Amino acid sequence: QSTWGNLTSMARPSIFVTTAIVLGCVLMASLGSTTNAFNKLETAIRNDVKLSQLVLNVVASMGLLGVNLNFVFGKMCDRFGPGWTGLLCAVLGGSGYFMVSISTSKGDAWLLTIGLFIAGLGNGGCFLAALSTAIAVSPTGSGISVSAVATAMGLCIALTVYIISVYSSVADCAADHCWPSWARVLAIA
Repeated sequence: QSTWGNLTSMARPSIFVTTAIVLGCVLMASLGSTTNAFNKLETAIRNDVKLSQLVLNVVASMGLLGVNLNFVFGKMCDRFGPGWTGLLCAVLGGSGYFMVSISTSKGDAWLLTIGLFIAGLGNGGCFLAALSTAIAVSPTGSGISVSAVATAMGLCIALTVYIISVYSSVADCAADHCWPSWARVLAIA
């Protein structure tokens, strides 16, 4: 059976293949909590779109809710495997950030909220798929593989802030009206 299906039923891969798979899982998990870095976008959105702090708090909360409602993707991992789950969740995360990027007027607060929720669902599901894969290919079922993936999700906030900062510097786009471009960078990442 392929790695897209049930990983627990396949033979243990070599240490080289295991390391490559775990590094891929680390990369996947490194985007698993980008919605936690919403505050990097929040000030720019508030200044550009003129949304109230209350509305922005609801938007941020919905993104965090999405990240933490990944039990649905746990069931999907069990049924279809982490490969298909990860692929679906990557599409959800990218689509959610694209929705955020087109929410450029005050009347689009609902789209911003739904977009960040969908991005959160996708990102949380990607983390779950990455963690499931790391556990399945690890010789002991845990240890360094799991801690590497979990650490990547924890460092995700710093990575997200760095990506946005580098993009702002390279594109000479630090003004408040550039936040939709930042969201598109996250959609692509």
